[in-house]
Amino acid sequence: MARINYPSAIEEQTVLLDNIVSKMKEDGDDSPIVEMLVLNKIDLNADVAIGVKALANNTLFLALDKKAHNHRQQRDKVMKPILKHLRGCFRFLKEWSMPNFKAIGDWGGTITDGGKITYPSDTEERIKLLLLLKKKHDSYTDSDSPLLPFLTANQISLEDDATNGATAIENNIAFNALMKEALKAREDRDKDWKDPMKHIRKVGQYLKTSYPKNVNMLGLYGFLVVLAAKVAKKRTIKMGISANKVGLRTKVGRIIENLGTKDLYIYKGKLLTGTPLLLKAAIKLNMTKGYSIFSVNNPSTTEPGKFLYFPL
Repeated sequence: MARINYPSAIEEQTVLLDNIVSKMKEDGDDSPIVEMLVLNKIDLNADVAIGVKALANNTLFLALDKKAHNHRQQRDKVMKPILKHLRGCFRFLKEWSMPNFKAIGDWGGTITDGGKITYPSDTEERIKLLLLLKKKHDSYTDSDSPLLPFLTANQISLEDDATNGATAIENNIAFNALMKEALKAREDRDKDWKDPMKHIRKVGQYLKTSYPKNVNMLGLYGFLVVLAAKVAKKRTIKMGISANKVGLRTKVGRIIENLGTKDLYIYKGKLLTGTPLLLKAAIKLNMTKGYSIFSVNNPSTTEPGKFLYFPL
């Protein structure tokens, strides 16, 4: 069955809208879509104007996003050696302070009762940790710091790291500010373009319904018509021991296949409630009515699970 392949990029979508409007003007009062547009209160000329605004926001989004990620790259480039130095320093201090490894708390570090050192994920918090480490190291006189042998052996300068850390924070602040602006531009673009894109699809569907035996008619408006049937994409899901996958979507009649060595349970809907279907290892099931949304449970406490299905 023929289907319309709508462009995914807004630049191409606005070109498609321009083509529709040009064809409609060319046909004048004889245009087959005029009546449909009036009945649905669709003004394509207004949509074109909205498209200009949406494109401007898209251009702004792309520019801000590019600048933001440039700052992120600069931040990450500086932070990579700093984080490496931090990890090395605290591993060294942990060994130095054994068996009282909790003593690394005096250097700003955080360690669990089991001896696992944890590090903040935020750039500014990582630099704060670095500065606490440096402050403790600097509190020793002459060569008394227990950290000095490690720093010397690995040619690490905490002073340089602190300076570079300040640069990393500047880039991180710039990145976050630019990303906030970029996301606002993208949201404005999507909000403005939502209805015009709906109108484009409505025109396409109307023409497809009106000319079922002449789909080439749609090409005159700029639509790309695909004659081949859409191939359903399959997806393979790996599951951990005793793991769940919830809220998956498929079409009734499509299969789900257990690719693992242990049985799985298939539940209706987004919750693991009710009586599940048993999907035995290496077996396929056709998803029946009620299972267009489903959840999967791997009851095995010894082996991971794996299954294949066809998502929407």
